[in-house]
Amino acid sequence: MSFEKNIEVIGQVRSCREAVEFAKIRSPVVILMDIEMEERRDGIDAVAEIMDLYPQTKIVMLTVQEDEESILSSFEAGACDYVLKSASAKEIIDAVEAAYNNCSPIRPMIAGKIRKQLKHVKKLKDNMYDVISVITMLTPTERAILIDFLTTLSFGITDIKQIVASAVDKMKASSGKIIINANIPDTPLECYADKYHLSEVIINIIKNAIEAIGKDAGTIDINVYAEQGWNIISISDNGPGIPRKHLKKIFTPFFSTKSTSKNWGIGLTFCYKTIKAHNGMLLVDSKTKNGTKFNILLPMVLKQSSAGENNLKHSGT
Repeated sequence: MSFEKNIEVIGQVRSCREAVEFAKIRSPVVILMDIEMEERRDGIDAVAEIMDLYPQTKIVMLTVQEDEESILSSFEAGACDYVLKSASAKEIIDAVEAAYNNCSPIRPMIAGKIRKQLKHVKKLKDNMYDVISVITMLTPTERAILIDFLTTLSFGITDIKQIVASAVDKMKASSGKIIINANIPDTPLECYADKYHLSEVIINIIKNAIEAIGKDAGTIDINVYAEQGWNIISISDNGPGIPRKHLKKIFTPFFSTKSTSKNWGIGLTFCYKTIKAHNGMLLVDSKTKNGTKFNILLPMVLKQSSAGENNLKHSGT
């Protein structure tokens, strides 16, 4: 791996005990530690021991899968971030460099805060804006852990046009000089969906478009239609667009081009996971200076008649 010029790899070890001893001798600034190097508990104990000795050290954990309990335990021990082993070399390098440059370790008190929020998050889900106020107080790593809990869905037959119309009305109140045009058909467009979470996805994408355009006058066009077994919600803006180098990252946890003060803490990771849970697709098309278009594709509900009764079939399954 090749790091930026001011980062030097000073050594490698093969066990948790060696990691602790190495830290005592060399006092590394950042440690990239494989949580599965030995027994998982040994890795977490090693993190705690190193952090007790050198609290300014920043430890990034490598893990095979996003196991909530292990990640939280690592944070409680003092790790500041984690990255999947399946990540690309560049993603791993980025995590190490982020830790080196500006990542402050998540202390046990903060990790404990996550656990408390996880206990209450299902109650808060009745009001997503309460959840948002909680999430914005958390770090990017903490917020990502909550995302998985927020995408627990309750499905039912839903008319998409009503959800879109409601979301548009809500966002027009905060759109300023920006004009929001909505082309919504009169005929029902049904899908099997969690209408509450689907509404939050639409609101979040519209809000992103408003923030992208900024204080200048601009336009957001929303079109709702059915095509080839899909209900499609198309949301496009005439803002500055997304640079090509960012397009592949926008659905990645922790990635944001916005300042923390503007970030809802839910972001496109939440949107992507929610739509995926609907057996749908969230697609983006954008070019710098040419605006951005998001297409939400949701499987249509097809009604079939059998033995005189109407049966519902989900076209996406």
